[in-house]
Amino acid sequence: MSWSSDQEAILERLRVNCVNMSSQHKSSYFFYKKSVKYMRLPTIMLSSIGSVSSVGLTNYLHQNHISALTCALALIVSILNSIELFLRLSETCEMENECSKAYYAIGVHIQKTLMLQRSHRPMEGSIYLEKKYSEYMVLVEKSNMLSGSIKDRMMEIPKSPSKIKNLIKKKNSNSSSSSSSSGNSIESPLPKEDDMETQL
Repeated sequence: MSWSSDQEAILERLRVNCVNMSSQHKSSYFFYKKSVKYMRLPTIMLSSIGSVSSVGLTNYLHQNHISALTCALALIVSILNSIELFLRLSETCEMENECSKAYYAIGVHIQKTLMLQRSHRPMEGSIYLEKKYSEYMVLVEKSNMLSGSIKDRMMEIPKSPSKIKNLIKKKNSNSSSSSSSSGNSIESPLPKEDDMETQL
């Protein structure tokens, strides 16, 4: 099997990204799960209270008060359900769970492959890299945006950008100096004054 060190380096960066993304999506999953719990439990309790009070309070309260109470409880329940549907808490929770597991599976598979000797790996390095990179990009496009700060190992910014600027300036100065020197070396098509005098 043909593998190179640069392919292994890219796969390692991809694996680190998968580990970080899996952790972040896992945290988001538990956050949305808690949010769903805070929406569902009051809805269940208020619906139960409303159904019991409509029948069980007839001996203690006037029917007008009972109707007002059940109407208020039903309004609160409908507001909570509408908020949950608007925020799509259940769908987002399931999505975060799926993305966390998918990123984890890719990271574990890359780790398993890199721990094997090159001769024992079941696939060519270039084919394996393209396959895992395609799976990673599909997940990136499918998953939700994360609010936490994640260090993307595939999009690292150089620590000293001044060095890059210096290299660019040096390259530009070299190109300008070479162009100026080539311009100076070009002879003028017009005859020189000394040649004109000798001809006269």
